[in-house]
Amino acid sequence: MVLDIQYDSKERGANIQLYENLYNQVQKFRVVNMGDYYCIQSVYSGMWLDIASPYNVQGCNIQLWNTNTSKEQKWVFEDAGNGNVYIHSLYGEYLDTGGQVTNSTNIRTWDFDGSTSQQWKLELTSPYDRKEVEDGVYVFHIARNRNRVLDIQWDSLKKGANIQLYDPLYNQEQKFRVVKTGNYYNIQSVYSGMWLDISYPYNQDSCNIQLWDTNTSTEQKWVFEDAGDGKVAIRSLYGMYVDTGLGGPTGLNANVQTWHFDGSTSQQWILERVSPYERANIEDGVYTFHSVPDPSKVISIEDASQEVRANIQLSDDQNNDVQQFRITKIEQPVTETVSYYYYNIQSVYSGHWLDIASPTNTEGCNIQLYNNNTFPEEKWVFEAAGNGKYLIRSINGIYADIEDGEANDNTNIQTAFYSDSASMQWTLHRVFGVTYDANEGSGAPASQFKQENIALTLSAEQPNKTGYTFNGWNTKADGSGTAFACAGAYSDNADLTLYAQWTPASYTVTLDPDGGACGVPAITVFTGEKYGVLPVAVREGYTFDGWFLPDGTQITEDSPVTVLADHTLTAHWTQIFVAPTLEAASTAVLDAERGFLYGLDFGVTEEALREQYLTVSGDGTLEILSDGVIGTGTVIRLINGQTGEVDAEYTVVIFGDINGDGMLTSADITAIRNINARLATYDADSAYIFAADVTHDGDVNSSDVTAIRSTNARMSVIDQTAAL
Repeated sequence: MVLDIQYDSKERGANIQLYENLYNQVQKFRVVNMGDYYCIQSVYSGMWLDIASPYNVQGCNIQLWNTNTSKEQKWVFEDAGNGNVYIHSLYGEYLDTGGQVTNSTNIRTWDFDGSTSQQWKLELTSPYDRKEVEDGVYVFHIARNRNRVLDIQWDSLKKGANIQLYDPLYNQEQKFRVVKTGNYYNIQSVYSGMWLDISYPYNQDSCNIQLWDTNTSTEQKWVFEDAGDGKVAIRSLYGMYVDTGLGGPTGLNANVQTWHFDGSTSQQWILERVSPYERANIEDGVYTFHSVPDPSKVISIEDASQEVRANIQLSDDQNNDVQQFRITKIEQPVTETVSYYYYNIQSVYSGHWLDIASPTNTEGCNIQLYNNNTFPEEKWVFEAAGNGKYLIRSINGIYADIEDGEANDNTNIQTAFYSDSASMQWTLHRVFGVTYDANEGSGAPASQFKQENIALTLSAEQPNKTGYTFNGWNTKADGSGTAFACAGAYSDNADLTLYAQWTPASYTVTLDPDGGACGVPAITVFTGEKYGVLPVAVREGYTFDGWFLPDGTQITEDSPVTVLADHTLTAHWTQIFVAPTLEAASTAVLDAERGFLYGLDFGVTEEALREQYLTVSGDGTLEILSDGVIGTGTVIRLINGQTGEVDAEYTVVIFGDINGDGMLTSADITAIRNINARLATYDADSAYIFAADVTHDGDVNSSDVTAIRSTNARMSVIDQTAAL
């Protein structure tokens, strides 16, 4: 039980009582030597211990008041033996509890009786406020020598393991978990799971600090007090402070023990928040460092610089040597039996070493490259954060982190004290490549890189192929290898090429017989496969040429399906060929021997020639070479409809029409006279000589002239059908 302010009051006249010892500011009083007496001031309110009126008789209440000059605030300490004291005012009355020692017992003045209710033990304590410490894992540096930290002697896992000072190795033996429990804290060794404890008799100077296997005893309950400048004092609920003993030694293996408060730096500690994770063994090799907040961002060299002090930042994963670093494990003996290891991290691109820019051990220092691998700021430790994630810590305890926690392009990598942020977590990837082949499709996912011995989640992206459904991946293009699902896991430590697998879509193909018949209205086909057996269409008078697409492409049973939609195949036909013949009709005569067509009337038209005088049978057409006038010399041809060639050719002869205008006129009379008089020359077998022989005697003579003149004069008619 200790002096306490009732209701934690800061008001003038606040009552003084007994209460269980909480070591809070409400229970701390500053004793000030004023020469012949002392004044006693509340640390909590700043007011002074005072006697309520009438001051000089027994039973007066003890309170707090706001001046230290009145007689009722002046006190004298007398030795009561055994480290105890009596406290009386200058009025002569003693502080007394009335024989009660329970919570809220009132404190009063009383005449001296020498009882223990008038005896007090003064425990020197700090004036510091209690400090809230966030639950977490810490390394405890002693303020007198920051290069010494709390450590478990001999790395012992046993109950009663001794606590000492040692170099900061940031191993599990030097990490302690702070856990708030009500109004105090438990401090647990991360290494052994045991709790920071005071050896018997607990409440005296020089009690050893050790580890023990329970956290419920008073000797394992601690309070942190704010000593300023980021330092704390660590006090047991017994009131003793964690210290290194008389003189405050801080050498290697210096013992840690309890000591009464003296305000020295050997009782002040700097709590450095660290990860709870163990150091990890990383196999020597080349790695890329991927940010956990955004795995597509990796540690890279700004502007691909090869200069000393080149800046380190985040960049998109480009899988090049600017982003690759060689990790090399270095074993360093600490003692004959203890060794410590760290890593050098070297840029594959420049050969320089990962380094911390000065001052190296504070937050916000830039991570850079430098040309020496022996400096402490180039020695690194990896801590396994689980699930393939790592923290990268300098041996001086500072972590590589993303500036402002934002995993963006060109964001600097710098130092930070440990936090639970994913921005200081990394995945280490060996360069095993996974590439994707769309296998005649498109939109294959980007290549990935797999960390050795850690399963990779394959890309969730799917390629495209018109007319097909994506059906996963396979190590063989034909699907005969090992299958992998989209977004599946890959665990092997080897390069991998995956080929897209496709399921063809089906389509309905309508069969159009185009005037024929096939008996099958439609078939079903599949993308990329063959059409298969197609029916044979039939059509009278035609030969079936096959099935064709609208663009004229013929489709057979071996044709691959390339039209990726429902479509139509149309039958093509070739008409069965009948050789053409030209036959004369009406009065027309076809003289095949001479090649003449005669028996036509004067003035016959092309239409009449086709309709009245000639008939074409079979696969052929009649071609008339004229300018619209049918007369002697006009050529007609029978064109073969299959070959397009001329099967027969005839020259028109109209007897008496010598000039070829299809009529008999004076011009023809003149023409025949000239022939008869040998003034005009024609080939003997020409149509014009044949037309001049109107008497059909085989010679052009005066009788032919007479006949023509007679016909022209409407006196006779030339027989167009009779020829020699």
